[in-house]
Amino acid sequence: MVDVQDQYLQTWTEPDPELRRASIDRRWAAADGRLVVSSLGIAILASAIHGN
Repeated sequence: MVDVQDQYLQTWTEPDPELRRASIDRRWAAADGRLVVSSLGIAILASAIHGN
C-alpha cells in the first residue's frame, strides 16, 4: 500500500527544485491527480489553527 503522507513529505522536503518538480509531476500523473477541497475540511482546519 502506498503511504500518501510519506510521499507528500518526501516531495515537499526534497531540496533539489528539479527533483521536487519531477516528483510533483509523477504524483499528479500517477492517479489522474485531482485536488479536492471540502468546505468542512477548511472549517476544521481553520478552527484548529485558531484554537476554536
